[in-house]
Amino acid sequence: MYQKFCLLVVFVLFGLAAFSEGQVATQLVFRVGWETVYNVRANLDAKGMNAVDGKRSAGTTSSLTGNMRIRCVQVSGDTASFVMIVSDAKVGDGTSNSDFAVLVDSGKDKLNKHLGEPVVFSQKNTGEIVSVSFNHKDKAYYKNVKLGLINSLHTKLVPLGATQTIQDRDVVGDHKSQVSSSAAFFTEMIGEEMVTVQANNVQKTFDQTGFSAFPDPDLKPGNIKLQADTKTRVHSAGYIQSATVNQVVAMVNIGSGPAALEAFDKLDMASLLQESVKRQAADPTDLFLSSFGSMSIGGGLLTYNEMPSLEIFNAHLSWEEEEIVSGDLFESAAYVQKELLKESLPPIEIEETLKSIFEEADAMSQEKTAQTIKNLEHVINYLSVKTEDLSLLVPHLEFIQSEEEERSEEVAGLVLYILAGINREESAQMFIAYGLQSHNLLVQKAALLASHNSKFDNEQIIEAIAEIYEFPPAEAHKAFALLALGSVASRTSSHQVAKDILVKEAKESQNGEHEGRAIDAIFAIGNAGPSVFTEVEEVLSFNFQSHSSLKVQDKLVQMLQESFEMDYTLADADYPFSKSKTIDFKLGGKTVGARFQADAFLGTNFNCNQTSFNYKASGKASVNVLLFGKSKEAVGADAEYGQNGGSPLANSAHLRVWGKVIKTMNFPGLGDCITKTYPLGHIAPGFSVRYTIFVSVVPITFSASASLKLQLNWGWQVCPRDLYAEVSISPQATLVFSGDAKIDLLIIKAGTGLDGSLGAAIVPKAYAAGTRCLIGLSVDMVQQPLGLKLASYVQWKKCKLLIFDCKWGTRKEFVWFNWQRPAQNKNLWKQEFKIIKGGK
Repeated sequence: MYQKFCLLVVFVLFGLAAFSEGQVATQLVFRVGWETVYNVRANLDAKGMNAVDGKRSAGTTSSLTGNMRIRCVQVSGDTASFVMIVSDAKVGDGTSNSDFAVLVDSGKDKLNKHLGEPVVFSQKNTGEIVSVSFNHKDKAYYKNVKLGLINSLHTKLVPLGATQTIQDRDVVGDHKSQVSSSAAFFTEMIGEEMVTVQANNVQKTFDQTGFSAFPDPDLKPGNIKLQADTKTRVHSAGYIQSATVNQVVAMVNIGSGPAALEAFDKLDMASLLQESVKRQAADPTDLFLSSFGSMSIGGGLLTYNEMPSLEIFNAHLSWEEEEIVSGDLFESAAYVQKELLKESLPPIEIEETLKSIFEEADAMSQEKTAQTIKNLEHVINYLSVKTEDLSLLVPHLEFIQSEEEERSEEVAGLVLYILAGINREESAQMFIAYGLQSHNLLVQKAALLASHNSKFDNEQIIEAIAEIYEFPPAEAHKAFALLALGSVASRTSSHQVAKDILVKEAKESQNGEHEGRAIDAIFAIGNAGPSVFTEVEEVLSFNFQSHSSLKVQDKLVQMLQESFEMDYTLADADYPFSKSKTIDFKLGGKTVGARFQADAFLGTNFNCNQTSFNYKASGKASVNVLLFGKSKEAVGADAEYGQNGGSPLANSAHLRVWGKVIKTMNFPGLGDCITKTYPLGHIAPGFSVRYTIFVSVVPITFSASASLKLQLNWGWQVCPRDLYAEVSISPQATLVFSGDAKIDLLIIKAGTGLDGSLGAAIVPKAYAAGTRCLIGLSVDMVQQPLGLKLASYVQWKKCKLLIFDCKWGTRKEFVWFNWQRPAQNKNLWKQEFKIIKGGK
């Protein structure tokens, strides 16, 4: 009764008691001392979304309830400042048997049930939130929740019955919104009388097409599909009485192209609200990751209190200036997201993860490869934020310097993999000191290989590699350094030093005696690509196409096709009898999978069983990975052997990893009969993304990554006296990929993830037996055990005596789909042909 009386007094004092059916608030009304209390309820899920029909899989849901209180403390013109507090905040994991738990976890907060410090925000009388001020010492998790709640009050009042397109800036991003206004009737008790009141219902909608920027700078409109619908009820007294926020987001393209998911555009918000939690997933290789969030603040009760009703409303008055962090909603979201990353992972977990990675470095079985690579990405994500903990790597970096056994290369590859994935000044300096400048040749080689796919944009990295090129401690390192220079230069703005070396090498290798050197220069230029050599005419000016070696000419053509997408051809040798076979093999579905491709070619003239017999045997194999709209070549390898007019052809091979040539090699010349297999192992990160975006009440983090462990075997068998040549390639690539949609609410972590590995190779083989006038081609498939799992998880933080000794409890996992395939080897195609005119 007291509150109703206060409310009546407020309206009478300010001339707002005369309600009528024609009265609709077109602006917010501000008065110092007004306090409003809202009940809050929010749900946020993480699920898969089918790429074909838009239906969503099973997943996990997190819930939040509580009370939000705001007090007007200052009015200046058309803008008012408010202090906001949150109390009785509780979270749940969305399961029927889970109790809600109080969100706060500090002693003081436990006692008064307030969610940390108050927040100060300013709002215009047209509804826009224009600034937010936090105490920097407040927990990032608390600031996160409070920012989402403040954003629910962000609106735009337009004339009744009007629809406008506005430029909006909120916690989701900088975007265009469609806003409309309509009148609605409701009744409420004022004193002892039931009164009919009109409200202004403001609806705002937007999708990803209207965005120009997000608080997370890595996120682009083409990466996601998004729909949002907010409704705000403005009481005729001029205050916000209630609001709802519904939003759905799907990560549909982690590449640079436009997002594509037609079924998403047909989603209905109402049906999402009624969605079954237990819906089973279709094939997870057809799923994108998605999140749907709904939030309502209601029961807005307005009272007037000359003095603050709670002491905490005055807490901001004691803040020191250096403690205050201010910005608009967009800037505040960017700030809070960075703060959340810093609080996301205790250091002890990283130490244990590092120990596990390096203890198993020399025993990376097929079963352990996927988990090891996932642990590596876990460490990279953590150290990218907490660079002060890079010191945790120092003992391992020092260990590999003293190791002279083969195992040091494995360990070095793993620890340098971590450093190469962190684009920070500190990690670059460690990479140089412990890797590129190492006196251990195996470690230095591992550093040069890791440079190809590193994230460094650092001129000092180029200078360190250039020094190895100029003063190589071993001859092979000069070629490794040259290829690495091209790759690093392709993503470094200050690449002139590297370009100068590549140009010098190209010009000096024109001498016919420098065949291998010319091939290395060609592929190094290809690694640099159009970002360094912007005009292909500059590459052609080096005149490799007129080199005395047919091998060099052939590799130029190959490089121009692969790196510059140029359809460039040279006159070929006379191979009137030729056979070729191309095989494509796909694993996975529309969103996750891999494409394995192999080409085998054999060409000859008709002079079999004669010294004038010309032949060319070649094989190519590649693996392309598909992950959430991004397709990229993970491995590409080729090999060629043959002769023309008694002179050897290319008789060489090269290996590309994630689009960069990391190894070239020459086969032996014409001479004795020889059979040999050259193995090469390599572990390399492919690509990884991490996007954070507000979905209703709090942000959700989408992440995805693809990496590989490669075990390549180049095989060749030659016997000039029998006019026999055979080449084969077996690039057994274990592709490890993962996707995750994670919700973090301080004492509860929940999410849905897709994890798997695809390990296979398509092996092309081509051979010519001149003395038997016979050629043959075959393509085999070697498939390792495959696995793919879609699962959700929930993990609670447990505390002894309510607030002390808080630790994460057991992670509860719900497996919705587990796809397994056994290993298998089989021949996909095989045929022999007699070398005769008109033969088939």
